[in-house]
Amino acid sequence: MFSESGDTFRNFVFGFQDGLISTYVLLAGITILIFSNPTLLLITLLAEVAAGAISIGFGAFTSTKTKNEYLIKSPSNDKNETLRKEKFAKFSQKIGLDRKEIETIENSFRTNPDLWEKIIKFQLEDSQKRDPVNNAIYMECAFVLGGVLPVIPYFIPIATISFIIATILSFCALFIVGIFRSFFSEKHWLKLALEMILIGILATVIIEIYIYIITIYYGLVLIS
Repeated sequence: MFSESGDTFRNFVFGFQDGLISTYVLLAGITILIFSNPTLLLITLLAEVAAGAISIGFGAFTSTKTKNEYLIKSPSNDKNETLRKEKFAKFSQKIGLDRKEIETIENSFRTNPDLWEKIIKFQLEDSQKRDPVNNAIYMECAFVLGGVLPVIPYFIPIATISFIIATILSFCALFIVGIFRSFFSEKHWLKLALEMILIGILATVIIEIYIYIITIYYGLVLIS
């Protein structure tokens, strides 16, 4: 149950963060170019949110469906079984099991040939609980929720105030999501919240540098 909740929240964070950061970064990048036309900026942002939501929705559908198909296709021949045993041994060492504990588990596999099949069946049943369509819809909603936050202030026809409000909303939202991440992590909530803020700042700096370079390259005049 906790695993399913963790996966659901992970998908929400991914969709929400992707929607919010991609929209805000676009906003920060093009605001300086079309600062004098808030309506055009608003239409551009709404189009980006719609396009991003469609893209992430189909991406979530395809990735979930592909995972299900992979698990269904996984055969249980000797070659794959040997490969799985090797991966299990490496994983056991990684989590700190000693050689005796690993040998005990491997003996269990040898004395119970159906154990691998049971593990695969469990993985398959667990995967099939994640319906591709529902996952796609969920990711789209999370993306739109994050994406509309920087857009809402631009219904106020004052570009400067709108941008300031959008910035505050965006980074406050990232901070809050970081706090909620602490419920599914051992890290301190402040560290996770600041990490989200840092990601937002880094993305903004990158797009600003990119816009600056292409404006110089194409000889565009930045509107001040």
